[in-house]
Amino acid sequence: MGDLSEFRDLSIIRKCKDIIPISEGWSGDLKFQLVLDQESYLLRLTAKDLATKKEEQFKASLPLRGLGLPLSTPLEFGMCQYRGEDYCYTLLSWVPGQSAADILREMSADGQYKMGCQSGKILKAIHSIPIASKYQELNWELYFNRKLNRNIQLSRECPVKWAGQDKIISYIENNRRLLAGRPIGFHHGDYHVGNMLIHNQQELGIIDFNRLDHGDPWEEFNRITWCARLSPHFATGRVNGYFSNDVPEDFFRLLALYIASNQLSSVPWAIQFGAEQVQVMLAEVESVLSSYDNFGKYIPDWYLQDCDL
Repeated sequence: MGDLSEFRDLSIIRKCKDIIPISEGWSGDLKFQLVLDQESYLLRLTAKDLATKKEEQFKASLPLRGLGLPLSTPLEFGMCQYRGEDYCYTLLSWVPGQSAADILREMSADGQYKMGCQSGKILKAIHSIPIASKYQELNWELYFNRKLNRNIQLSRECPVKWAGQDKIISYIENNRRLLAGRPIGFHHGDYHVGNMLIHNQQELGIIDFNRLDHGDPWEEFNRITWCARLSPHFATGRVNGYFSNDVPEDFFRLLALYIASNQLSSVPWAIQFGAEQVQVMLAEVESVLSSYDNFGKYIPDWYLQDCDL
């Protein structure tokens, strides 16, 4: 049982039967499962100097509540104290389940594919959320070309070099035109198996909208490589579920561009976390290059085109 006296100015704490700290995740937030009589909630505490940003994020995520899906949805935002320090807090609904990555390893190919289809359908629903006009006015082509330029520069200046950098850059330069006229939608921001749970072997839940943003809906697939390494059936189902089994060819060309961009930035990003994380990202880059035949093709090996389980 957590110590209720460690919290101040947070009314729900008085109703708690248990407070369980959560250590998973990359963010700097403090996270807790709040256990009441019949239900649980997720509490996130963030440094008070990020309160304005977190409140904007909270307001932007409010439409998630109307989807009626197993998502971590926002309930309350405010200021509180924990162990004598000031924090802003976000109270969210609790999504039951176990790590999707762990459960998928135990499932049949058919089960993995069906879970993937669920993830695609949920993502499609997330992308259906109406967005404010200030986001609709974003010039995606201009915005993402700047990001591509930055990632190319980062990779060229990176002290760690890897085979295939030139192939990645070449694909990017030859396919920038695909960015023209792309729509803008609501983004989860980090959509992959690491932010998914599976409940009772049959229901997929989505957590951690902490990186939500706005952009081309198809860019949201840029982390599907992590899904594909775990289960090509799951990754294939995610694509097919999103498009109701009618996948446009341009999707794969553009997806390859977004994945290529990610590979260029991943190794420079990993350096700050040490040699072990650099090796993780180098292995990911190698896997991506292999699945795309050094970007000589745009439909990756992990996509099972005849999958009709």
